[in-house]
Amino acid sequence: MKIYHKTLLTLLAILVATPAFSQPQTPGPLKPQHVEGFLDALMDMEAWADQNNRTLESIESPDEADDYSAAYAGIIAGLHGQETLDEVTQIVKRHGFGDLESWANTGTRTMQAFAALKYDATASERAAAMKKALKQIDDSPMDEGQKEAMRKMLDTSAEVMQIFEDVSDDDKRAVAPFMERIENQGAEEDDAQ
Repeated sequence: MKIYHKTLLTLLAILVATPAFSQPQTPGPLKPQHVEGFLDALMDMEAWADQNNRTLESIESPDEADDYSAAYAGIIAGLHGQETLDEVTQIVKRHGFGDLESWANTGTRTMQAFAALKYDATASERAAAMKKALKQIDDSPMDEGQKEAMRKMLDTSAEVMQIFEDVSDDDKRAVAPFMERIENQGAEEDDAQ
């Protein structure tokens, strides 16, 4: 599986599974040129890996992470100590990043904003589904203890989704013009497999 697609899926899974969510400590607002540089560097990394007949499989899937930011940090950690580090660092520098860490932070923020925009697009559908689920619970023949347990599960689900509301509007505005590109790059990776 290619680094882009697998990293995207890993990051999104970690985002959804992690209740404790905070923005990475990258100074300043995310700008469209940062997002474009991140995506271009990611494509160049894949081309570099293909051209050099190398697989990044061993470094693209970090071990179980305690938080979402480990997805891109795992890529960097996998590169340290390997001869590939300098080559990959040069790729990200060509796209305006000072180092791999700034590229990883931008990637994390980009994918957070991507997920938040996707989440925002379905807000009314989610609200209707939540209302319907609560009504079904209330109307069910379950005892009150079971109903309370079901309500708590829905509340937990709503709390997890709160993470998407914490993404800054600036980051969402920077990523919005790239939504189709991010989706298409992911689809191209799926088709290539």
